[in-house]
Amino acid sequence: LQQWLLKESRMECIMPQGGVVCFARFKNKLLVDTTKFYDLLMSSYHPMVGPGHWFGMPDTYMRIGFGWTDGLILQQGLQNISAAIDESLL
Repeated sequence: LQQWLLKESRMECIMPQGGVVCFARFKNKLLVDTTKFYDLLMSSYHPMVGPGHWFGMPDTYMRIGFGWTDGLILQQGLQNISAAIDESLL
């Protein structure tokens, strides 16, 4: 997750000190169609992501789960988030 965040310059988060989830967000200046982004995730990419509105936050935030699966599946899920961002930029 940390390696992906270093490469994925459009996202940011404070890494958790424990646990298996993080609450990431798009950087402030990034223009993303969040409806399209989450629709793509649900219909095409299927990563373990919860949109911000589930947690009382704007949909520029997302909860990413990273502790239940192996490294290869996690890596693919993170790449899928990046692909959905690519397809949802305004």
